[in-house]
Amino acid sequence: MSTAKETYQNLYENKNDDADVTFLVHGEEIKAHKIIVTDRSEMLKTMINFPVPPEDGRYLITDELIQANDFKEFLKFLYLDECEIDYINIGALLHMSEMYLVPLMKQKCMEFVHTECKTIHGILQCCELAILHEKECPEMIEICLTALSNTRFTSFCYTSRIGKTRVSAELIKRIAKDCPRTSTLNEDDMFMKIFDWGTMECKPPVTPEGMKKVLSEIMKSIKLENLSINNLTKIVHKNGLLPPEKYVQQLIDHINGNRPVGSIDESVLSDGSDTSGRFGFRSRFESQNVQRQYESYY
Repeated sequence: MSTAKETYQNLYENKNDDADVTFLVHGEEIKAHKIIVTDRSEMLKTMINFPVPPEDGRYLITDELIQANDFKEFLKFLYLDECEIDYINIGALLHMSEMYLVPLMKQKCMEFVHTECKTIHGILQCCELAILHEKECPEMIEICLTALSNTRFTSFCYTSRIGKTRVSAELIKRIAKDCPRTSTLNEDDMFMKIFDWGTMECKPPVTPEGMKKVLSEIMKSIKLENLSINNLTKIVHKNGLLPPEKYVQQLIDHINGNRPVGSIDESVLSDGSDTSGRFGFRSRFESQNVQRQYESYY
């Protein structure tokens, strides 16, 4: 006697050749059972119960985002509440979860994302996919960026089945704009990793002009008020990443104390060094350094 799971597995595989619905996905016939698919998907129920059926009895799937293997995995989920999800098919599965009104399919995809987001390689790959499929699943990018903000990593590169890959400029912009800053990934950490990414993205030889071209849009999302004076003067200013008047204003804010120097985001860097003093006050040396930088403009 078969278990319930075995019975549904046999139905999915159509071992008894008793399927009563046929889908035609880009020329490939895929059999299914009406009682299963109409119960799990309101959209398929509407399609199959439409008063005028297809002339040849086959329901045509022509969506370019859906391949035959993707549709088979989708049907497998309708039968068994499980399916194979990977970086290749997750976009199609999310697309079908929206198209055919199967929210549980989306939940299953998010389980995959949570699992993959345990490593930086998985996080960055999922981030790229999340941007592509944000319309179908806006929560995916939030999951990924939250995981990123709590993960220690060295660069915005990841290793996948095709080798080492540098993240896209679109993703870097999104990370700079929306990734939460934490004690694990503060503004200085974020900026330096983005700057390192920029040196790889910049056409050689790397020059301040080239870096400015690569990072100008991204810099709009960097929280300058949370950058250390060291990065502001030695990296941002040296590479011309800020207009002179804006740079001077940042120096003035340092001098006047209009910066959250004692916050977690700036006072504790990833290497454990304290940039603000034990109690959050700017050191005399740092203040003098700011003053000298400011005076150099006049």
